[in-house]
Amino acid sequence: MVALVATVTLYAEGKDEGMEGWISTFSPVTDKAELVGLHTAVAGDGSVYASSTYNKSFTFAEKAVTDPEGLTSSCIVKFDKDGNEKWAITLVGACMVSAMTADAEGTLYVAGFSEDATVSVTGTDGTVKEIKNPMVELWGEMVVASYSAFILKVSRDGVVENVLQVESAGPEGTYYGEAYVKPNKLVLSNGKLYVSCFYQGDVQKLGWEGRYITMLDFDTFETGYFGDITSAGIFSVQSADLSGLTSLASLTAKENADLLDETAIQCAPEAFSFGVKGDVVGVAFIGWGKLTLTTPTRKKNFEFKMEGEGVNEHALVMSRLDNLDYTKVHHATPYDNQGFAQYNLFVERIGDNCMLGGTFFGNFPLNNEITKSENTSFLASISWSTSAVNWVQVNQAKSQATCLVVTGEEVKAATTDAVYTFETTTGRMLNDDTMELSVSDACQFNGQYVSVIYTDEDKVCVFCPKMHTNTGVKSLKNTKIADAKYFNANGMELSAPRKGLNIVKTAAGVKKVMK
Repeated sequence: MVALVATVTLYAEGKDEGMEGWISTFSPVTDKAELVGLHTAVAGDGSVYASSTYNKSFTFAEKAVTDPEGLTSSCIVKFDKDGNEKWAITLVGACMVSAMTADAEGTLYVAGFSEDATVSVTGTDGTVKEIKNPMVELWGEMVVASYSAFILKVSRDGVVENVLQVESAGPEGTYYGEAYVKPNKLVLSNGKLYVSCFYQGDVQKLGWEGRYITMLDFDTFETGYFGDITSAGIFSVQSADLSGLTSLASLTAKENADLLDETAIQCAPEAFSFGVKGDVVGVAFIGWGKLTLTTPTRKKNFEFKMEGEGVNEHALVMSRLDNLDYTKVHHATPYDNQGFAQYNLFVERIGDNCMLGGTFFGNFPLNNEITKSENTSFLASISWSTSAVNWVQVNQAKSQATCLVVTGEEVKAATTDAVYTFETTTGRMLNDDTMELSVSDACQFNGQYVSVIYTDEDKVCVFCPKMHTNTGVKSLKNTKIADAKYFNANGMELSAPRKGLNIVKTAAGVKKVMK
């Protein structure tokens, strides 16, 4: 992370002999506001994958990625372990990548969602595979009926081997508003891919029922549906060929909300994430109102305090899907979030514990003595088996959690205001680095490799230090930089540091990044 980069020893831009890291950039958009869908994955051989939106021609690996002709589409690029550009593939049509992961051999798995009638996925072999959304006639015009989720399996050489599509629909397949399935996390474990998502509508392939607002049409006296109650779910497929689509759980409002019945509330899960230990999946969510967690064998109902006029309890729940008796509800004092809350959660398993990061608003479920009137990030270490809290750190500044990555004995929690470094066993903060650039995603492979993706104006920036399990990432705050040379992100030497990204090489040969 550029803010993470600012705290590391030895890792540098370029490919100098002996260096253990690199930074590379590319510019796929005409305006930085269109730069979204940034995710990264790192394989066991150190190769790095990065995703982004794109809406113009650009060159990668000495080949032109052609203009998608007015569309904001998505692309995925690959670097080898030394930062050399290897290939780019495209997803032409309105779509977004929302998660990626890779295995030891370099096979890439991609999760995302499509908002277009057709998205054409072109691999390095030139073969085109299509993702087609359901269409329906509305007022004499054909429109997209729902936004489908997709999962791609891509070989290390950039060939798209398999495509899986999961779509939703309104009642009886009719157009009723916005139906969608939008993945938010992807994990590879024991030959399976685990995918969590938010959805609206009925997802028939998984047996998931949507939740709706209903009202009575006084002309026909029939029930009408509006599908804007969000649900969450998690499913798995076989990583070998993306077969065996299986529902693991869904999290829904307990019932539909009736516009004529004020007691039927329009509640929903507000954040949803998960972790995997072997074949055991643990979920974490923030929710309010009356919710139901459903697995193939059981259901568990939750009811959180509601005091009316927007004053609700926003509780944090952790549960194991193999046995819902292992469920812990961390309650919160009801609080009016005034519609400003932007909750999210990140889960990373570490041995018998998990790191839980995220954003809350109002009363903090893990410590009810803390209340914030603005979005605030946090990080906690929680026991996987008992949900007991080992330690908690709450940000003092207004902030939104963006990602977290574990490196050796440390955990880096990136937020919109800084990157914080904590000791995993004790929660002791080791470092905090304010930043101006936007960290989008970070990941690691068995503690050996880390890849980080962030933005700098209209550039996508990928940073990859080689990590060592026992050392993690160490601070450079005390490093002297007398007689230093300065370079920009493209390796061009500067006479002095400039605003933005600067790579500093000291007389002793140590390199770091500063802003």
